[in-house]
Amino acid sequence: MPGVKFFKRQRLYLKNGNVIHPFCWIEFLEDGSFSIGLLTKVIKITEFGSAIQQQGFFDNHVQTLRQGKSNIDDIADPHYTFHPPKINQNRGLVHIVGVNGKVDEWELDWFPVTKMINILKLYSGTIDLLGTVKKTKKTIQ
Repeated sequence: MPGVKFFKRQRLYLKNGNVIHPFCWIEFLEDGSFSIGLLTKVIKITEFGSAIQQQGFFDNHVQTLRQGKSNIDDIADPHYTFHPPKINQNRGLVHIVGVNGKVDEWELDWFPVTKMINILKLYSGTIDLLGTVKKTKKTIQ
């Protein structure tokens, strides 16, 4: 069954001394798809695309806009979902969506994994910008 959860969303936190910062969540589905998004409400995804990372910097940034339905600035809680190719597709699909709409969709040859590729980079930036939590939560329903 496509879209059936393989396991519930797992939360990832960053700890700096005794301070806990919410970072991201990840969820795997039985059809081979997975989704990942930020936990923090402080940092917003404001752009997306492809780039080449060299020595900690990104070069040759290209926005991958293909089928945008909503502006990234207007999306609440955006996340990425990576879908393996269906029988009639040569490549998998990637969606960037939020609770109030889909921002974009594009093809990406990520499945099956045949070599190591960097398909997504989540960078916390200054860790204090993530906000803090007193207590971690185990799963998201």
